[in-house]
Amino acid sequence: MKVFPHLLGACLLLASVACAPKESTSSEAAISEAATSALADFVQANLPYTADTLLMNRTEKPIAAETAALLFRNVTEAVAYEGGAYYLSRFLYLDSLYKANPNPTFDIGELVKVKAYALNQWKVSEQVVALTVLIDFQSYEADPYSAGQAVVLLTCTPEGKPIQSLLIAERSSGGDPPAFGSTLQTAVISPAQAISISELNESGEYGEDGHADITRSGKEKIYRIQPDGTIRKEAEKELPQQNFRKNMQQ
Repeated sequence: MKVFPHLLGACLLLASVACAPKESTSSEAAISEAATSALADFVQANLPYTADTLLMNRTEKPIAAETAALLFRNVTEAVAYEGGAYYLSRFLYLDSLYKANPNPTFDIGELVKVKAYALNQWKVSEQVVALTVLIDFQSYEADPYSAGQAVVLLTCTPEGKPIQSLLIAERSSGGDPPAFGSTLQTAVISPAQAISISELNESGEYGEDGHADITRSGKEKIYRIQPDGTIRKEAEKELPQQNFRKNMQQ
């Protein structure tokens, strides 16, 4: 996926640090202090930890763009799996875009609304903290369309410097009529930092008789958070595909 630019303010800050080496230490310390303070919005959680549809309803703690610029900085697809960094960087990109132009132009299918919410945190090791972030997203209101919620796991240092991200849960739907599709993905994280993910996808087309031929597929995946904050895939299994016909008018 395409990696989008960070907030202009964050870019200018990084540029000023690069151009003024004598002040780099104090500037980096200020960034670290602000990021550490931002971690306070994430509620301490115990393992095992479940990322399910109930978790995707928790929108009590919106993340401001300024906070996101600190916590999501330098998270790129090169160190991310399954689209985790895409949602984080898209959030920053859209905030910057709307500030520059309240009525920007989008291509059909692009995500135009992305909101982020602080969920939980727990200690992985002395050097690493894990955070979960709820993302609510919606594409341009035309076909094809998509909308839903996602939970992204982000590992970082206790000072708030990001290490790696992983999309662990999602509830979404979309389509381009008569075609449609949906995804439901949930996860459980064990005390040993093993992330067990169950993914279920359905796709099909509406028929003129009100029925739809649907294909259901899925995966079971296991990742593990390492003591250094990197996330390693350990296993993946395809689930048997199912085909069935459904009355969509019921």
